[in-house]
Amino acid sequence: MKKYSGIKSTADGAAIVVWVESHITQGACAYPITSSTTMGSGYQAVIANGGTNIWGDHMVFIESESEHSSASACEGYALAGGRVTNFTSGQGLVLMKEVLYTISGKRLPVVFHIGARALTSHSLNVHAGHDDVMAVTDTGWGMLFAKNAQETGDLALICRRVAEDTHTPFLNIMDGFLTTHTIENVKLHEPEMMDDFVGKPQDKLVNLMDPYHPIMTGVVQNQDSYMKGKIAQRVYTDKIEQSLLDAMTDFKKLTGREYGMISQYKMNDAEYAIVGMGSMIETAESAVDYLRLEKNIKVGIVHVTSFRPFPGKQIVEALKNVNAFSVLERMDNPLAESNPLTMEIKSSFADNLQPDESGKIRVPKIYSGSAGLGSRDVRPDDIIAVVENMIKDDKKYFAIGIQHDLAINAGESTDIRCDGTFSMRGHSVGGYGSVTTNKIIATIVADLFDMYVQAYPKYGSEKKGLPTTYYLTVSPKRVKTHNELEFVEFVPLNDVNAFNLANPLKGLQEGGMLFVQSPKTESSEIWCDFPKWAQKTIKKNKIKVLAKKVKELGMTSVAMTDHGNMFGTIDFYNTMRKEGIKPIIGMEAYLHNSEDISDKTTKRRFHLCLYAKNDVGYKNLMFLSSQAYMHGFYYYPRINKKLLKENSEGLVCTAACLQGEINWHLNLQNDRNVKNGAKGYDEAKKIALEYQDIFGDDFYLEMMRHGIGDQHYIDDQIIKISQETGIKIVATNDTHYTIQKDADAHEAFMCIAMNKLYDDPNRLRHSVHEFYVKSPEQMAKLFADIPEALEATQEISDKCNLEIKLGDPTPPNFKFSREKAALDNLILPQPDIEYSLENDKVLFIHECKKGLEKRLEIVDPSRHQEYKDRLQVEIDIINNMSFPGYMLIVWDFVIFGKEQKIPVGPGRGSAAGSLVAFALEITDIDPIPYGLLFERFLNPERISMPDIDMDFCQARRQEVIDYVVEKYGRANVAQIITFGKLLAKGVIRDVARVLDMPYAQADAMAKLIPDELGINLTDSYEKEPKIAELCDSDAQAKRVWEYALALEGLNRNAGTHAAGVVISNDPLWKKTPLFKPSGLDTLATQYSGKYVEDVDLIKFDFLGLKTLTVIEGALQLIEKRHGKRIDFVKEDVNDKGVYDLIQTGNTIGLFQIESSGMQDLCKRLKPSNFEEIIAVLALYRPGPMESGMLDDFIDRKHGRAKVDYFYDEFEEPLKPILEPTFGVIVYQEQVMQIVQTIGGFSLGGADLVRRAMGKKIVEEMDRLKGEFADGGVKKGYQRNHCEELFDLIVKFAGYGFNKSHSAAYAMVTFYTSYLKNYYPTEFMASLLTSEKDNTEKVVRYVDEVKRMGYELVPPHINKSDLVFSADKLDNDEVVMFGMGALKGAGDVAIKSIITSRQEGGFKDLSDFISRIDGSKVNKRVIETLIKSGAFDCFDLSRQALLDNLEYIVETVGKAAQAKKMAVGSLFGDDEELTTVDINIKNCEEFDAKEILEFEKASLGFYVSGHPLDKYRESLDEINYTLSSAIDELNDGDTTLLIGQVESIVQKVSKKGNKFGIATLMDLHGNIEFMLFENRITELEENFDMTKPIAFKVKVKIDDFGVKFNVVKIESLKDAKKEKIAKKKLEPKIEKPLVLAVEFQNYDTTMMRLFDVVANNQGKRPLKIIIKSKLKNIEIDSSFYVTNKVEELASKIDGVYVE
Repeated sequence: MKKYSGIKSTADGAAIVVWVESHITQGACAYPITSSTTMGSGYQAVIANGGTNIWGDHMVFIESESEHSSASACEGYALAGGRVTNFTSGQGLVLMKEVLYTISGKRLPVVFHIGARALTSHSLNVHAGHDDVMAVTDTGWGMLFAKNAQETGDLALICRRVAEDTHTPFLNIMDGFLTTHTIENVKLHEPEMMDDFVGKPQDKLVNLMDPYHPIMTGVVQNQDSYMKGKIAQRVYTDKIEQSLLDAMTDFKKLTGREYGMISQYKMNDAEYAIVGMGSMIETAESAVDYLRLEKNIKVGIVHVTSFRPFPGKQIVEALKNVNAFSVLERMDNPLAESNPLTMEIKSSFADNLQPDESGKIRVPKIYSGSAGLGSRDVRPDDIIAVVENMIKDDKKYFAIGIQHDLAINAGESTDIRCDGTFSMRGHSVGGYGSVTTNKIIATIVADLFDMYVQAYPKYGSEKKGLPTTYYLTVSPKRVKTHNELEFVEFVPLNDVNAFNLANPLKGLQEGGMLFVQSPKTESSEIWCDFPKWAQKTIKKNKIKVLAKKVKELGMTSVAMTDHGNMFGTIDFYNTMRKEGIKPIIGMEAYLHNSEDISDKTTKRRFHLCLYAKNDVGYKNLMFLSSQAYMHGFYYYPRINKKLLKENSEGLVCTAACLQGEINWHLNLQNDRNVKNGAKGYDEAKKIALEYQDIFGDDFYLEMMRHGIGDQHYIDDQIIKISQETGIKIVATNDTHYTIQKDADAHEAFMCIAMNKLYDDPNRLRHSVHEFYVKSPEQMAKLFADIPEALEATQEISDKCNLEIKLGDPTPPNFKFSREKAALDNLILPQPDIEYSLENDKVLFIHECKKGLEKRLEIVDPSRHQEYKDRLQVEIDIINNMSFPGYMLIVWDFVIFGKEQKIPVGPGRGSAAGSLVAFALEITDIDPIPYGLLFERFLNPERISMPDIDMDFCQARRQEVIDYVVEKYGRANVAQIITFGKLLAKGVIRDVARVLDMPYAQADAMAKLIPDELGINLTDSYEKEPKIAELCDSDAQAKRVWEYALALEGLNRNAGTHAAGVVISNDPLWKKTPLFKPSGLDTLATQYSGKYVEDVDLIKFDFLGLKTLTVIEGALQLIEKRHGKRIDFVKEDVNDKGVYDLIQTGNTIGLFQIESSGMQDLCKRLKPSNFEEIIAVLALYRPGPMESGMLDDFIDRKHGRAKVDYFYDEFEEPLKPILEPTFGVIVYQEQVMQIVQTIGGFSLGGADLVRRAMGKKIVEEMDRLKGEFADGGVKKGYQRNHCEELFDLIVKFAGYGFNKSHSAAYAMVTFYTSYLKNYYPTEFMASLLTSEKDNTEKVVRYVDEVKRMGYELVPPHINKSDLVFSADKLDNDEVVMFGMGALKGAGDVAIKSIITSRQEGGFKDLSDFISRIDGSKVNKRVIETLIKSGAFDCFDLSRQALLDNLEYIVETVGKAAQAKKMAVGSLFGDDEELTTVDINIKNCEEFDAKEILEFEKASLGFYVSGHPLDKYRESLDEINYTLSSAIDELNDGDTTLLIGQVESIVQKVSKKGNKFGIATLMDLHGNIEFMLFENRITELEENFDMTKPIAFKVKVKIDDFGVKFNVVKIESLKDAKKEKIAKKKLEPKIEKPLVLAVEFQNYDTTMMRLFDVVANNQGKRPLKIIIKSKLKNIEIDSSFYVTNKVEELASKIDGVYVE
C-alpha cells in the first residue's frame, strides 16, 4: 500500500473540509445564513472557477431557502446515486431533524459537516458548542468529533468511507475554534490518496430512483412489515463499528496518522482523567503536560472521537483503573441529571464493567462539567482547576469559564508554552483587514520557516465599533491550545483607540514589543496618545518599543582549563585556531600541601589554574598532569607545591575559584571551610606570596562574579591582598556551558557523570545558573568597579603565545639496534647513538636478508632470485621512508612472543602483502604465490605511517604488552585513551535515566531515532514526526529531548584502547599528558587515537584472537598424545583432505566459515585449494552477493558460465591477474594490477587510483579515466575498450576486498580445517575448552562431536583433565569432558584433585578422600562430581553417594585432620597414618531420566544421552529449527520448533486475558514462547506432554529479539508432512547491522569488535562507520554476524548501534 506524506499547508477546519469534498463529491448543499458560510462559499468558489472532482465530474452546489430544503435536496441527490455533502451549523441541524430520519431510514450514505463560529459576533444564537448536535443523536447517523483542523479533514474522508461501506449517513462535527479563521498547520490530502481511500462514486453508489430498479413496487407497508424493516436496520448497524475501525486502520497505512474510536493521552499510569470531545481536549493535553511535569499529578485524557457508534467498551477499559475522571461537554442539558456524554459513559460502565476476584465492582468517581458556555473558550488553567477539583473531591457537577456558584474558578494564569514560542495579540477597531493579514502572516511563516502556527480572530460587538482581536502563535512544536492568548511577546495596535476598549498590554511579557500604527510621524506625539496607565505599564515592564540588534561577542582569545586533565587540548586548539581565535592551553590543577605527592592522609585539595605561555610551559603542563595521575592520584589527580616549583617555567598561574587555596582561606563565611582549617586573611596573604615567589609576575589573584554570596564576601579581601602585595587581580568567568538556558541540561550532565538522579536532593549541584559564556560587555558591567582586573585578563592573553606542532610525525627508531647488532657482530655507522636511523637501516637489512634465507628453505630454488629482488625493493622503500625502526619494533615483540611459545597470528590487514614482514616472521604468509602487493601496505607515492596490527593468543596477549613496557620503560609506553560520546540514542537513554523516566518509555523514545548513519537529534526530529508528537504530548519526554539536544556530542566517559599502544623514544609526557585508568596498572595517553599521530606518536596494535588460543590448545594436545608439534609453515596449504572436509559443509568450529551461510557456500562453491578459500572469505559480503558476483564466481568455477576477460585484446594481459578468480574482479589488489597493466600506472599510482575510486569524486574519476585510457592506447588497446574497462573496474572496486587481509585470515581457516580433518578429537576438545563458559556454543559443539562419530565421555575422576582433552578408550577416539567446566566446581578445586592424582589414579573412594586437599575440595565440589558421574568408576551408584554425601564430607574432614597430625610426627606422613576408610552400602541407581537431569545441572547440558534421544530417528526426518539455530531465522519466516514441553507458566494480561509462557526443550537447548489460553487447552487435552511435540510458528524479529506466534500444534507424524520452505542455499541478505565508532575510538573498537565478531558469526551483514568531524567513512567488513553482536557491541565503550 502506497504511503502518502501529505501536502504541507495552513488551513482552518472549513478550508480543509472544502479541499476534501471538492475533490471527492459530485454535489453539495448549504443554507448560507449560518456559521458554515465559508464551507459553502468555498465549495461554490471551486465550481465557479471551473473545478471538477478528481475523476473529472462537474459538481453542483445548491443554496436553498431553508435548512429543511437544504437537507431534502441532499436526500434526493443521494437517492439518484450521487455523492453529496451538506454544510450547516448545529442550529441548522436541528431544523433538519425530520429529514435526517428519512435519510438514515433509506440508508443513504451522505456526509454532513457541522460547523460553528469560535466566538459569536452578533445577536444570533450561534453556538461554538455541541448543544444542538446532541439533539439529533437518535436519528441513526454516525457522529465523529475532531479536535483540530487536521482531524477535521481526515475524519471527513473516514466518514465518507464508512458511510458508503455501511449505507449509513455520518456527521463530521467541528466546534467553533476549528471551523472558521483558525489557521493551523495541516497536511492536505493528495488527490491520489483520496482516490485510493474512498474510491470513485460511480463504483460505490447506486441510483435508487432508476425506474427499472424501483425501491418499492406496489407494496403497502403495514405495522408488521414496518417492525421487520426496523429490525433489519440492525444488519447495517452491527457492521458500522468494525467498518469504522477498518477505515481508520487503512487511513493510517496510507498517511501514518492514527485514529481510533477513542484516543488516549498519557493514560498508562493515570490516576485521574479528563474525558471529552473537540478542540478543548487538545487544549487539555497541554495542561496535562504541565500538571505531570510541575505538579507530579498523574492525569491523562480520553478523547471520544466517535460518539455514534458509541465506544462504551473502549472507554470503560481506558478509565476503569483511575481514581476519578471528569467529563467535559460543550453544552448543558438543564433538565437531565447528566449531560449526554456523561450519561453514555455511565451506561457503559453499567453494561461492561465486571466484578473483581472478590465479587466487587469498582467504578471510578465520575464528575461532570459544562464548558464553553456562551461560546467561551476553554483555557489550560480551566483544565488544571478541573483536575484539582477531582483531587479535592469537591463539586460533582460544575461549570468552567463563567461566574456562577457551580463554577470552578481557575487560579492565576500559567504560561505553559514550549521554549522558542512566539505569540502575538493584535487589536483593531473596525477591521483594517487585520484578520486576513494575520492569516497571511501565519501562512508565510509556516511555508518559509517550516514553523508551527496558529492564527484566529475574536470579534467584538458592532455597537462598540467592532473591536477585533487577532491572535498568532509561532512555535517549533505543534500548537495544541485552542484559546485566547494570555502571554504574548508582541502586540500590534492598528488603532490607538484600542486602549479605550480593552487593555492591549495584558499579558505582554517583560522585554516584549508594542507596535502602534498611527498617521502621526513624531514618536513623542504617538506617546502622548497613550493613556497614562499604559505609559506607566510600558516603563515598568521595560517593554521595547523599538527592536535592538544583538551585538557579536567579539572575543579574540579563549582559555580552557579542565579539572585535573588536558583531555580536550588538541581538539580545543584546532577548533579555536580554525575560527581565528587564539587558544590558551591550561589546566585547573588539584593541589595538596604534602611533601610526598602520593600522600593519602587527607582528601583536601585546592584548585589552581595554570596556563602555558610557550612550548616550555606546555611541556611542563603535560608533565604536571601526568605526574598527578601517575603518582598523585587520590580521588582526584593531584600535584604538590614542590613539583609545581620545579616545573613552573613557562606557566602563568591564577588563584582559581572559591576552592583555590587563597580564596578558601579567605572564605570564613563558609562553616565547612572553618571546620576544615581555613585561617583567614593572614594565611591567604602568606600563600599568595608563596605563589608569587614561584611564578613572579606570572601569578595573579582571581576574582569571579556569578552571584554567589561567598564570592561577594571575599571580593574586598582579594583587593586588599592585591594592594598590599602588588599581585594583580584578573577577572575570570567560570564556564561550564555555552548559553545560560543550558544550565539545567548541564545539571543533567553532572548527574550522568555521577550516576545520580536529577531530583536527588543529596546530589552535587550548582547554586546559581551563571556559568555560561559572557560577552565582553557583560564582563565589563560585572567588573565596572575594578576595570584593572579586565586589563589583567588581556595581559595574560598577550603573554600566552603557544604554537603546538601538529602533524608530520617522526618515524620511530629502534631503541635496541646496538644490542641486537652486537649479537651478530654487526658494525654500525653510529655506535654511540642510542636512537639512530642509520643504525636501524643496517640492522634492518641484515635481519631481513637473514630471515629470507630461512624462509627460502621451502621455496623452489628457481624462484629465489625473484624473492631476493622483491625483498630489496621493499627494503629500499622502507629505508627511504625512514620506517626501518618501526619494522624492527614490531619484529622485536613478535619474536619475543614466538620465543615464549605465545601463538602469533599469520598476519592481518595489508601487512600480509609485505615480503619484508614475511622474512622478519612478523607474518607467516608468503605474499608472492598469492599476488599480494607491498604497495597495498606502503605506497611510496603516498607517504603515510605504516600500520601493522598483530594477532596474539587471547589468553597470553598481555604478556607481550608487559614485555614492551618492561623493555622501553613505563613512562615510554602507554595505551590510548578513548572517550564514550553522548550520541543520539545514547544521550536520550542517559538523560532519561537521570530524569527517572521508566526504562520502557526511555527505550521506546530512543528507538524513535532513525536507524541512519551519523544521525543526530536535530535531523531525527525532522525525519521522525513521532518525536514531535511525543514531545508535544508528554512533558517528561519533552524535557528529556531538550536536555539531550544540549548535551549531544559531549564526552560521556573515558576508557582505554584495549589493543592500541604507543611507544616513544622519550618519556611520553613530552608529547602527550598521561592518564592512569582507575584500578589499572597501565598508563594511557590523555590525547585520543585521533591525535596521537599529530603529536608525533606511533601506534601499534596488539589484538587477541580467540581462535589462536583454540589452535594452540589443539597443538598442545597433539604434542602430548602424539609427541610432535605441527609447523603449519611447512604444511601444504592445498592439502586435498582439508578441502574435502570443507566441501562437505561440515565446517562448524572452523574460523570464518562455520556459520550456516558459509556452510552452504562451501557446499556450493566446493573450494579445492587455498586461493579459493581466500576468495570465499572475500566474497561472503553483502556487495558481492547482492551484485551477483558470488553466483557468477561459482558458475564460472563449475563451468556453468564462460570465463572471459572483458575483451579479447585484454585476455593476455589480464589472465595472469584474474585467472585465480575465474575472470571475476574480487580483490583490491586485482584492481591495482589491472590499472598498472592496462593503464600504465605504477603500482603506487594504481593504489592512489583505487583510493580515488572509493571516494567517487566525479571530476577526479573523469580525469583518471582519461589517463587510464591514454595509457591503454599507448599500449595498443582501443580507447573505447579501455574506457569501458575503467567503468567496470570502478563498479567492482566498490565490492573489492583487501586480498592481503583475506589471505591472512584464510590461513587461520586452513589451520583450523587441517586440525579438524587430521586431529578431530584434539581440535574439538580445544574448541570446547575455549567455549566452556558458553553453554549455547558448547551444546552445539558437543552435537558436532557426536555427528563426527566420536563419543564425549562424561567427567572421569581418573582420566579427565582440567580442560577438555582427547583420548583413546577401548580403541575408540573420544573427547574427555574437562572437569574445569563443571558448574560450581571451580578451577582451584579441580587443579588440586589433578595434583593429588599425579602419583597415580584413585583406586576407590577411600583413596580419593585420603589423598585430596580437603581445604579446597568442599561439599559442593564433591556433590557436583557425584552428579556428573565422575565417581562412576568407583562402582558405587550416584544415589548411594548422594545419600551418604554428609558422611563423605565428614570423612574428608577426618582425612585432613589425620594429615595435619602426621606433620612433625615420628612416622611423618606415613600412608597408614593418613589413609582413611569409608564404607558405603551400594544401592539401586537413579533412573535414566534423573541421571540425565543431574548431568544437565552439573554440566550445563546432557552428555551421556538426551531425553529426546529415542526420537532422534523421527526428528531427523523433519525439517525443523533447533534452539541453537534460532539466530539464523528471518523475520516473517514460518518454521517448526520441536521438543518436549518442560513447563508452562500461566499468567493474566492487564486486560484479564489468560496466557502462558511455554519452555520447550529440544536437542540443543531450550526455547521460550507465548501460548494463548486456547492453545494451552489444546495442548493439555490433545497431546502427551512427556513426548516431543511440534509447533508450527511464525517468526517475528524486532528490537526485543525473536518471538514466535504459534500457528499450529501437531504430532511428529503430522510434522513430517509439513512443507516448510528449506533455506536458500545462498545466504539471505539481511538488513545490515551498522555499528558507529568515533574516530578517536577506532583502535579500541576494532580490537574489541574483532573479538566479538569473530566469535559470533551468523547471517547478518556487518557494516562499520568511522565517524569523524570531516566525514563519516564506511569501512569494508567481510563479516556476517549473529544478532547477539548488537547486544555485545553496545557494551563496548565508544561503539553505538546506528
